[in-house]
Amino acid sequence: MENFLSALEPLLKEIPERDRQSIMEKYRQYFELSIRLGKTEKEIVDFLGSPKTVARYIIADYLVKKAEADSTFKNIYKAVISTIGLGIFNLAFFFGPFLGLSGALIILFIAGLGISFVGVEILTGVIAYPSLPNLIALPADLFADTFTRMGTFFVSIGLMALGLLFIIGDYILVGIFYRGTLKHLKFHLSSLTKEAF
Repeated sequence: MENFLSALEPLLKEIPERDRQSIMEKYRQYFELSIRLGKTEKEIVDFLGSPKTVARYIIADYLVKKAEADSTFKNIYKAVISTIGLGIFNLAFFFGPFLGLSGALIILFIAGLGISFVGVEILTGVIAYPSLPNLIALPADLFADTFTRMGTFFVSIGLMALGLLFIIGDYILVGIFYRGTLKHLKFHLSSLTKEAF
C-alpha cells in the first residue's frame, strides 16, 4: 500500500495540495477497506493498475472538472489532451474534429469581425466623402448623389449588423461546443470502471 501511494503522490503534482491530500486519503481508505474485506495488496494494485495509469485518470478527471468550473479554451484544451492521454479514444476520432471545430469557430469569429469592419469602412466613407475622398478605397459612385449615399449608408449599417450577428452566433456556438466537449469527456471518463470506485 505505501509503495503504491508513495509512487502515486508525486505524479499528482498538477493538482493543488489540498485536493491532492484528499485524493491520497481516498486511496488510503480504499486500500484499508479492501484489506479488511480480505483482499491482498497485490489484488488491489492489480485491480487499480499502475500508479502512473491511476494518476493520469485522476489528473484527467481533475482537469475536466476544472474546465467545467472555469470555462476557458486553455482549460478545455488541457482536459482534452489529458483525456486523450488515457487512450480512451483514438486521437484521430476526437482530437482532429475538436481542432477542426475550434478552427471553424475562430474563422466564423474572424469573418464576423471582417464583415463588421467593411461596414464601418463604408460608413466612414459615407460620412467623410465630401471632405476626405481618398480616406477609403471605394468607388466614388457609391457616394455620387444623396440617394446613392443613403443606400450606401444603409448597406454599411446592414454589414455591421450582419458581422455582429456572426459574432453573437459564434459566441452561442462556442458555448454549445464547450458544453458538448465536456459532456463527451465526462462520458468517456465515467466509462472507465477500472480506476473508479
